[in-house]
Amino acid sequence: MQEYASPSERLKALTDQLEQGVSDIFQSGQYAAYLQTPEVEHTSNEWKQDKNGIWEISNRTYKMRYKISYEKAADVYLVSWGIIYNAPKQPDSNYRNYWGDSIYVARQDKKKYPSMEAAQHYIQGRFDLYCHLFREISPPVPNECRRMFSINGYLAAGYTLAPPDKEEPNKKAVDDLLACLDDADAAVPPAEKPKVHISEKKAERKKSVPVR
Repeated sequence: MQEYASPSERLKALTDQLEQGVSDIFQSGQYAAYLQTPEVEHTSNEWKQDKNGIWEISNRTYKMRYKISYEKAADVYLVSWGIIYNAPKQPDSNYRNYWGDSIYVARQDKKKYPSMEAAQHYIQGRFDLYCHLFREISPPVPNECRRMFSINGYLAAGYTLAPPDKEEPNKKAVDDLLACLDDADAAVPPAEKPKVHISEKKAERKKSVPVR
């Protein structure tokens, strides 16, 4: 007759396995590397300019930089900007992001404008589009970037993962449903006169791109 382990025996076996796993991590040095990972540098969501004229705003997860330069020969202003993931440094000095994840959220290089005002207007628009990334010191890490923010397979200290995106509706199911509607059901209601309203995004905006 087969004998089954008692609850206390199963608990002891589970505890032994956990202790062995923790011991293996300590012995391999992975835990030490995890704890010794230096904090990323950032500007606490404030704009700061470096000695090369590059403006930066950053936090523990994102970093945005831009520069506007004047090209005298063509009489144009060049705008270069980019937003990257401000991921912590990996313990291995030879680390090379081997899985191929891009560090860029978005970027544009040497976009031409006829005046400084036009260039500033453009970069302000780019910042308005991504300003929600710079409202917290430690924004949640997108799930697809978890590896980038992990040390030896563990999410770096102080970081959290963003909740998974809501699933998009099944396109085929929606099409099938619409096909079942009568013409009267699918009729477009009379167009209403558009109302002037203040953009919610602009109403919330608290930061502006610094003007040179």
